[in-house]
Amino acid sequence: MRHLHLGVLLAIATASFPFTASAINRDASNRCSRSAWDLRGIVSSRASAEEDLKTTTNRLTRVNEVIAATRKNVPEIDQNEPSVAECTELVAKADKIALYLKGRQEKLERLRDFFEKHKDEEKTVNIIFNLFQKSQQDKDLINGAAASVVKGWRDSLSTLDAACKTDWPDYEGKLVPVEPLHANPSNWCYVASGAEKLMNILLKRKRWAVEGWGMPLMQIPELLERLPTKPETGMDAWLAVMVIDDAEYKAAFDKVVDAYLDELGYKSTGAFYEPIAEALAKLRTAIDEAAPKNTFVDTGYHHPSLEARAATSLKKIFANATPVRSMMDAPGYTIEKNRIGIPLDRYRSGQILFKMPKTPHCLARTFNYVEDYAGGGTYAPGEVKILGSTRFTSCK
Repeated sequence: MRHLHLGVLLAIATASFPFTASAINRDASNRCSRSAWDLRGIVSSRASAEEDLKTTTNRLTRVNEVIAATRKNVPEIDQNEPSVAECTELVAKADKIALYLKGRQEKLERLRDFFEKHKDEEKTVNIIFNLFQKSQQDKDLINGAAASVVKGWRDSLSTLDAACKTDWPDYEGKLVPVEPLHANPSNWCYVASGAEKLMNILLKRKRWAVEGWGMPLMQIPELLERLPTKPETGMDAWLAVMVIDDAEYKAAFDKVVDAYLDELGYKSTGAFYEPIAEALAKLRTAIDEAAPKNTFVDTGYHHPSLEARAATSLKKIFANATPVRSMMDAPGYTIEKNRIGIPLDRYRSGQILFKMPKTPHCLARTFNYVEDYAGGGTYAPGEVKILGSTRFTSCK
């Protein structure tokens, strides 16, 4: 009986073994199926290029939680158990995603740290980045800033350049052409490395303000467009003076530039005046073609006393001017009145043609005479004033 009993037990144990292994496999497979749902969500999800640090960190935390929960729930994945092959494959993919997110997190953290550390240089960097914008190509980005301010920009870029070697080792010495340019520290480092060259570009674009004179580079382009079809086009008196002889302006210009550059620690090479000299040369050519077509046609209206006074006023402006002839614009005075018809003043205007040394052309300017109303039908004596707009004309 005892031998039979043992045999029966062995038979039972032998018969039940396959059932027990199969049950274990099915249990692991079931646990894998439950975990696979979350894993598939992780694997199918992709981070966008614009994702910020907070979102990336949260995504990485979620991926790591799912991987950890899966490994705890299905430890068989690390034993290459065939029944959990799907989970093994999904966890491997999730590990790669976690590795990518970890690298992205670290880069975004370095970005955050870089921009936070160098926030004082951000304004200067953004000014320089405008050099790369097509809409800003010819603009004066200094825009009236004092030399001390521009020196601060240069010093700021120099400081950043030195810091880039340690704060952004990813920099490879070139611009990364991905918009927006200012979002990449490598571009900050690129700008900082060329501080001196960029300062020169800014200075060459600067519109130098010379007291008593206007901005020739702002007015000349429009004149070059108008003069070929409208030779009677006028220009400001100061620009007409520059057309005839720009020596006085250039001396004042050089003085302004030299003082500015001295504060920056630069030495002027004279190159800053070249764009003005080139523009003036083009304007002189345009005037040479237009002036002979613009004649001084006499209206037939004259007032000898006012015309003589106009010549005197002109000589006060240009001692070396030679009046050629003059005329009045209308036969009599124009009276201005208020709303109830009481006179305010009366005026007459005229034109004076004159010659200046160093130009083959004559010049014409408008003069104006105004008498304020004194009451009782009388007017107070006025002054003849020469207006600023100047036209280059034929002397005939």
